[in-house]
Amino acid sequence: MWYTNAWAAGWGSAYCEGIGDDEGAALMADLSAMFRESDTLFTGIIQAYDREGSWNPDDLDQLQLTVDEIGRLYAALQGEDEPLRSSE
Repeated sequence: MWYTNAWAAGWGSAYCEGIGDDEGAALMADLSAMFRESDTLFTGIIQAYDREGSWNPDDLDQLQLTVDEIGRLYAALQGEDEPLRSSE
């Protein structure tokens, strides 16, 4: 899923650049990078769990920070002050 989103955000960045929306292009490029980072982190977490049978809290914390950054970037693209959150 994150890989597909990284590709789509990368395409969106190129599109925004092509239409002269430099701010949108930069946000989409950052979003693409965060999706790629999330994919790498998630894959590493699952592989480590398969090897060791436990979760590394530091890795999970880093993944949460990256997901929060994705939310912040998405909110910025939508012109919102706060990221979208589900009801807690």
